[in-house]
Amino acid sequence: MNERLIATLASLRNDPAVAAYLYEELFNGHYWTLAWRADMEASGYVGCQRADGRWEIPIFTQPHRSYLTRSAVEIPAAERVSVEGTRLWGQLLNDYLDDGVTRVVVDPGESHGIFLERAMILGMVNRYGIVSDRDP
Repeated sequence: MNERLIATLASLRNDPAVAAYLYEELFNGHYWTLAWRADMEASGYVGCQRADGRWEIPIFTQPHRSYLTRSAVEIPAAERVSVEGTRLWGQLLNDYLDDGVTRVVVDPGESHGIFLERAMILGMVNRYGIVSDRDP
């Protein structure tokens, strides 16, 4: 799962031409992240505040990335959730990225990891489809 997306991310630094495929692959990808537990269901994605005051929401292209696994252990009030990109991006835009200081990090800690700002995600969503804004 996500092999093509991961290959595109890995190639991006050496071949900027692959950026033409990136948004579509990101939009249609499948991701894992952490969500806060509320009663019996996951509710709201877990973010991390950096020393500079910015917030980051980490998402992962594989379920066993070391950062995700470690964070799941270190944050017992959160649980690992799986979410389709077609659903995720709208949720992030509607609920998290309107403050000007939050961004998304795809595969943090990996050599192919990438930061996505609100404008980038908005452009991707506008280009590739309407998404749901239901909670995780």
